Amino acid sequence: MQNREISDPVSLIIKDCHQSEEEANRIFHQLAEKRQHDYTLRNGTRVHLNNQQLEEFAARFSSEVEPTYWVSRRLKH
Repeated sequence: MQNREISDPVSLIIKDCHQSEEEANRIFHQLAEKRQHDYTLRNGTRVHLNNQQLEEFAARFSSEVEPTYWVSRRLKH
């Protein structure tokens, strides 16, 4: 696994969230609910988020990821 400085780790994590609803929920639980600062991207790169980046992730998840899956579920029914 790589461990290097990434200029915008939140965007990369959001991209991972768009892979599936299950993956998005797992990532949200790990980062927003449990407040873990380390995450391994799908490509194997390990990133560390500071508190500000964790807050940014939670806000962007709510605005960019959650609505995608909510609409998808709504259209299925």
